[in-house]
Amino acid sequence: MGIWMALLYMLLCGVVLTIAYVLYMTRKYGVFKELGVKGPKPAPVLGHFHILTSEGAVVAEKKWYQEYKKDKAFGIFEGGYPMMFITDINIMKEVLIKKFHCFVNRRAFEGVNDYPLNYAMTTIQDDHWKHVRSLLSPTFSSGKLKKMVRLVNKTSDNLVQNFRVKAESGEEFEVKELTGAYTMDTICSTAFGIEIDSKNDPNNPFVTGAQAFFKPKVWLIILIFFFPFLAPLLKMLNISLWPKNLTHFFVKVTDDAIKQRRSSTQKSNDFLQMMIDAEVGSEEVDKEIDHRDSLVTSQTWNSKGLTTDDIHGQALTFLVAGYDTTATTMAFLIYELALNPDICDRAIQEVDRVLGDNHDVSYEQCAELHYLDMCVSESLRLFPPATRFDRHCTQDVEVCGIKIPSGMDIAIPVIAIHYDEEYWPEPERFDPERFTPEAKGKRNPLAYVPFGAGPRNCIGMRLSLMETKIGIARLLQNFKPIRSEKTQVPMTFKKIGILEAENGIWVKMLQRHK
Repeated sequence: MGIWMALLYMLLCGVVLTIAYVLYMTRKYGVFKELGVKGPKPAPVLGHFHILTSEGAVVAEKKWYQEYKKDKAFGIFEGGYPMMFITDINIMKEVLIKKFHCFVNRRAFEGVNDYPLNYAMTTIQDDHWKHVRSLLSPTFSSGKLKKMVRLVNKTSDNLVQNFRVKAESGEEFEVKELTGAYTMDTICSTAFGIEIDSKNDPNNPFVTGAQAFFKPKVWLIILIFFFPFLAPLLKMLNISLWPKNLTHFFVKVTDDAIKQRRSSTQKSNDFLQMMIDAEVGSEEVDKEIDHRDSLVTSQTWNSKGLTTDDIHGQALTFLVAGYDTTATTMAFLIYELALNPDICDRAIQEVDRVLGDNHDVSYEQCAELHYLDMCVSESLRLFPPATRFDRHCTQDVEVCGIKIPSGMDIAIPVIAIHYDEEYWPEPERFDPERFTPEAKGKRNPLAYVPFGAGPRNCIGMRLSLMETKIGIARLLQNFKPIRSEKTQVPMTFKKIGILEAENGIWVKMLQRHK
């Protein structure tokens, strides 16, 4: 009898805990109805997580965007977590620019950010973020980028050689493997002053460590989504998304490089040196990227320069944020050039005309590649590496008739906007002419946001574009991409994570010059 009573007691406890868990996870499910914001009906506990993972975020968010576009916004739940998606460009402008003071921060994942990424510009908040952003804005000015061109040209030598091996063999190959090697080499050079050849030295600790950052503990991410109340326990137990030895390795690499810089009389032209030297107001910044007037509102952050923690965080962010995104951009552009030979021929003609017999691409020549720039922009429209980005509301505010409470996270569905026929007729078609000066002048600039918008946009945008254009120009000097048997048309994407081709990006390369 005692055993049965114990089993009954355990069953009752299980039922009570289950009910309590369901109530906890669904406690916010009425928030959008209270705000008058429509959205698809959530499933208990899962919210819309099962749809995002089964259909894929790209497909699901495009579908919801079209369904609720006239409503200006819609709400979904990632587990028990509410996310308000904006579908109206006027509201986007309010959130990202005009009322930026209410949406300074990005979404915070409690229990996820490990050192030094909890000091990264993508995760730090409020006055701390304003301070770091103000200091780093000058490091991406045209004057500083010009000094990095030599480093980018040097790493593009490896890129051309790796493509030449494939072209000479006549084999089809997966493009992103090679563009990823190029962006890894470039980041190591421009950020840390370290020369590597990641394609031919894949076991380099820097290469294996960087790639490991794109393989976090998935079980831990799921645990945080569905058991958010365990976040304090995870912190207390010092459980991280990545192995501690991995973050320790990158911190040591950064520290060693800092010591070398500070003991040397010669200054490098890389990102790490610029962070060491960073001072407010030390250099003029191009108006295109200078948001410092919007940032200098700090009343509590009195630190001058960047702390060691800040440098650790930004150095690792530079690696994580710049490696895969730029590699993806280049790979998808090569894919589209292979599918559109007429466009490819026109891009090749421009490259030949601007570069002539020059081996390297100067900063000025890079700026003259207008048609190639249009091709890059159109590829980023079709394949933005970040298919959405977010902002965190820090105070109750009403925007264009929609009430947004403090604590609500706002999502901008980038890829859905990029395929909206209102702004992009025949949105599936690759058409660089959409980015002529005349076409851009007629279109709302917020219809194209692959790097975000407003003061918290991607600070490394211009370096990424320069790296992409130099790499692609060097390739087109020597090769012409063509489709192969494995070239997938139409392209399909993996359902989870950043934008990634489901079956890889396969092409062949024809050699233009011996």
